[in-house]
Amino acid sequence: MEPRKTIDITTALDNSYLLGERLGNGGFGDVYLATHMLTGGKVAIKIIDKRKHIKEFKFVRKEEEALKNLVHQNISRLYEVIENDYYLYFIIEFCNGGEMFDYIIKKQRLEENEARHFFRQLIQAMSYVHEQGYCHRDLKPENILLTNDLKLKVIDFGLCAKPDDLKKNLLTEYCGSPAYAAPELFEEKPYLGHQIDIWSMGIILYALLCGCLPFEDEKIENLRVKVTKGVIKFPPYLSMESRNVLTGLLTINPKRRISMEELIVHPWVTKNYTMSLKCSSIYKPDFVDNDIIIEMAFFHCVSPQRMISLIKDNQFDYLKSTYLILLNKKENKENITLPMSQRKSRPYGQYISTNNHQKNIIASPTIHASIDNCLNFSGISDDEDEIKKMEIISRGIAKMDIYSIERNTRKSNKNTAYVRAKKLLGENYMYVGSPNFSIGHSPPLPIKHHHCLTTDDTPKRRIKEKYDKENTRPSTVRRRQNNQQCVDLKTITPQQILATPKRASIIVPLIQPSTPIEEIKDHEKLSPQGTLDSRSRITSKTPRLKQRVFASLERKADKMINLLTPKRQKINKPTTLTQTKRMVNVSITSSEDPVRVRNELKTVFGKLEMIYNENGWKISGQKYNVLGKLVMSVELEVVLIENMPYVGVKRKRLTGDSFLYKKLCEQILNLAGL
Repeated sequence: MEPRKTIDITTALDNSYLLGERLGNGGFGDVYLATHMLTGGKVAIKIIDKRKHIKEFKFVRKEEEALKNLVHQNISRLYEVIENDYYLYFIIEFCNGGEMFDYIIKKQRLEENEARHFFRQLIQAMSYVHEQGYCHRDLKPENILLTNDLKLKVIDFGLCAKPDDLKKNLLTEYCGSPAYAAPELFEEKPYLGHQIDIWSMGIILYALLCGCLPFEDEKIENLRVKVTKGVIKFPPYLSMESRNVLTGLLTINPKRRISMEELIVHPWVTKNYTMSLKCSSIYKPDFVDNDIIIEMAFFHCVSPQRMISLIKDNQFDYLKSTYLILLNKKENKENITLPMSQRKSRPYGQYISTNNHQKNIIASPTIHASIDNCLNFSGISDDEDEIKKMEIISRGIAKMDIYSIERNTRKSNKNTAYVRAKKLLGENYMYVGSPNFSIGHSPPLPIKHHHCLTTDDTPKRRIKEKYDKENTRPSTVRRRQNNQQCVDLKTITPQQILATPKRASIIVPLIQPSTPIEEIKDHEKLSPQGTLDSRSRITSKTPRLKQRVFASLERKADKMINLLTPKRQKINKPTTLTQTKRMVNVSITSSEDPVRVRNELKTVFGKLEMIYNENGWKISGQKYNVLGKLVMSVELEVVLIENMPYVGVKRKRLTGDSFLYKKLCEQILNLAGL
């Protein structure tokens, strides 16, 4: 037998994702935290070794199909699928709030109102799953994650099934976790998929309300007896309504078990809520976000229509992941701007007419004037907002340039706003400034030919004319500032273009950020009719410009030194957390000494006969049973809490049952006296 070839799992992710720490073990693969390189967004990547799971690979394909089809606000969303000969990668929405079970550990048990908040979201997710013809078959707290704003997300569809008729076709595959398995699974009877999901939802609700499982035993045979008998012990603090819904969910006979339709309108579920459950998806397949489409179209040098068609193709590639991550950022009120420094110089997927225009425009003197304008700002102000404003102006003008080219088949004389402007201002005027850019609302930017500034190889611009009614921008979309100036091109001299502008003047950088500097140098030498000589742009300027540039660099020197110099204190101190209210997997100790807390944790790991490894302020431990089988692995990290004197312990379950993890964490913290 040939030795297995070692393949780097990160090879397929090069230049797309930066792989980070391991989050845990999912169905058939490991899950890692990663960074989407273009947007900087965090994602979870499930990596499946195809060579290890040859027999189970049919389940992997079912999970892939389910994740592509199940798009719901309470289901962790699939962004991208990458596959090579050795590995399959699922790039999935990252839920930064951790497992829901960590929330239970922190709270011990939840009050009914809080448990209802989470359970309603679980009903929404599972009602949608069943409506789409799927059943999950492995519902448990480990497969339910939370976001920072406590939104619930169902994950791991590795054992899901989609029969021809979910409510009629019986299934015979016995799978899932024993503690959450329905009685019909223990009895090895054919079952209906949606009914075993209802049972598992009952176990989860009991765990939320009571902080423990209704049926629990280390031996499977004893657990089977308890489950098939179905005797439930209700704590005295549970209300009659909660007992009633739990009884309906945990009914032994699946035919008498409460249905999803009955559960949605149950009095306990609807209590204190006037709004009905949103069981349908809030994401519409034909809807695309105009803001994001415009940003991505500009970045990839294509028209909005082309970008819309690419997104709607439903190919789960890097383009789709970029769109979905930006959509998630917008929902969280984060910046959705893509970095101009990485903007593509070629259109996405094919070469179109914009290439020649963008290439030839480099020869225009206005390009070099814009470079000088940007250089002249060096040394004037250290205000970073000025730089951001310059980038916004450049982005707005360049975007409008793309759309004017892409819509070159439309007739400009039908645009009344442009005709009126042409009559008032004449043929040789153009608007310069930050345009009021909006598809479908604002008239196109009237740009006439550069009569006195064009060279022989500079093409004439085509005027975009009718706006696109199909992509009307909503009123809530951000708009560019309406700062416009009229410039008479006949009266402008080359010396005026190259002169240092006043501080209040408007910057018009028309160069594309991705243009190589060598390409600019090639076009420095213009025709005899041009005004530029072969000297460098910097050397042709006055000494005053040099002084401003170097003065600016000197003022920035301290900042650069602080940025590039490693800080020794960060190596010797634990990580400082700033979001402890939302991070449910953090326990606050009564100690102010992180070294003492770390030593206490190591001592407790030894008392529990757990094998542990220490890596800085992180301690990972493994617990084995009498047969030498790994049953639990956890990671505890000593952390500092911002604005608090006390040390915290951040918990992470790597493998193993969640309730065993809960007991283990409680034991460790109790024995450590923390």
